[in-house]
Amino acid sequence: MRSARRLVLVGLTLLTVGFAGCATSLSQTEAQTSPPSAVQHRPEPDVNPAVQREFSDALRAMKLGHYEEAERGLLALTRTNPELSGPYANLGIVYYRLGKIPEATEALKRATAINSDRASYYNQLGIVYRQSGQFGKAREAYDKALQIDPNYPDAHLNIGILYDLYLQDVPKALQHYERYLTLRPPSDTQVSKWIVDLKHRGQTAGKNNRRDEG
Repeated sequence: MRSARRLVLVGLTLLTVGFAGCATSLSQTEAQTSPPSAVQHRPEPDVNPAVQREFSDALRAMKLGHYEEAERGLLALTRTNPELSGPYANLGIVYYRLGKIPEATEALKRATAINSDRASYYNQLGIVYRQSGQFGKAREAYDKALQIDPNYPDAHLNIGILYDLYLQDVPKALQHYERYLTLRPPSDTQVSKWIVDLKHRGQTAGKNNRRDEG
């Protein structure tokens, strides 16, 4: 059950992301939960109103769960505006929701190639790598997100879950869970419970090791 809850939380970190430098560069949720960072995102090219409307329509379809419609709109934008990273990033999220993991990976890798200053892109890429069982690449993607923005709570949470459930590194999992709690008020009671659980498991393992040595 603990593992299932953690996996659900990983999925909830998927956010729609827009054009850097535009009025809709961040969804309301992302703007509220990501603390200010000293890192300045690389601005994308100016977007004309028609392209912005097409992008907004695709985001609206995503929020409504109309992923096939969103896919069509975002694919069209990647073809007409290949210099923009936002359509690729959101296309990656759409593919993830549709279970198209290889396509999601390629779209997100393209987004990071176009704009390598967006921590959220690497966080999404880490989620997709984790879903496909590529845990080493997932860790690298989360690490990159935290290099860009050391105060990005979702990346701390996701890499903590990776260390906890998949890499079996309790000290690093605790480190990132605790950092996550300092960055996202109010404190997440569920993650607080995970920390207590991990510390208890660590103490139990230590006692068993000492007993075996005795």
